[in-house]
Amino acid sequence: MLSSDTFVDFDHSLSMAVMNLRDALGDSSDTPLYIETIPKRGYRFIAPVTFLSLAPAESPIPHRWWKLTAALLLIGAVWRVVGGLWPNRKL
Repeated sequence: MLSSDTFVDFDHSLSMAVMNLRDALGDSSDTPLYIETIPKRGYRFIAPVTFLSLAPAESPIPHRWWKLTAALLLIGAVWRVVGGLWPNRKL
């Protein structure tokens, strides 16, 4: 919690954060590659953005095993329901 005598200089903090980002990226304010300074407005990200297609990860279990497992579960469920409908007969 901030007390009433605490002062936070947001503009200075933002400038320092952008400076640290530029340093980490090897960027400069004179010839920007990633972060452009817009006077009296702020900053803009200018690097080209490429979207990668995320191919679905290959399942560790082949599709035929999924189908077989689903079929067995379905048969078991039907067996349980049908078995519950028939009265128990003692011979």
